[in-house]
Amino acid sequence: MSMTKGSMTSADLDLDLAWSHDAVVSDFPVTIGRPRDVGFYDAPFTAMAFVYLSDLSHGQTQFIFGAESEPVWDPWADKPNDNLSLSVRTGESLVTVTFGGDYVDGAGCCRGGVWEHVAFVYDKVRSNQMIVLNGREVFSSISAGKTSAPYIGEDPVILGKGFTGPGSSVSWNGSMKQARIYRRALSVKE
Repeated sequence: MSMTKGSMTSADLDLDLAWSHDAVVSDFPVTIGRPRDVGFYDAPFTAMAFVYLSDLSHGQTQFIFGAESEPVWDPWADKPNDNLSLSVRTGESLVTVTFGGDYVDGAGCCRGGVWEHVAFVYDKVRSNQMIVLNGREVFSSISAGKTSAPYIGEDPVILGKGFTGPGSSVSWNGSMKQARIYRRALSVKE
């Protein structure tokens, strides 16, 4: 039996589910898979998780989703949009999503010591990146007057780790649960 959510049912959402992990995870990173296998590569997608931050040190970047290997740090390189990160910058309450040099920021996360739901939606048709925090849209690239190119990285997608600079990576300091990747851009309501 499926539950109805607006015009969509939970069974409809299950058809678009590329990857999920429901249990609480505190040991990072967790390898998810190749971008093409989980629907990230040159396609619309939604990545989301409930997150719990243990350390709110000022200005520290904590990665929810990232790419497994270090990106090209040369902004003039021939590999645009090959780095992936959905991160939280503590102390500044920013959620940041990056595809290479193409990024969006949304304010309002994370308080630490409580579970919060963070979702990133990439709508390829509209060239829009959107950040949803606790069921509320906190940023859309279209509402900010810009468009976003699709992610075209080849390195495996990982949960709980990302790169902050050449030779420097950070793992999530806390826990996550109910992490999901969908092969389409979900609405805020979904």
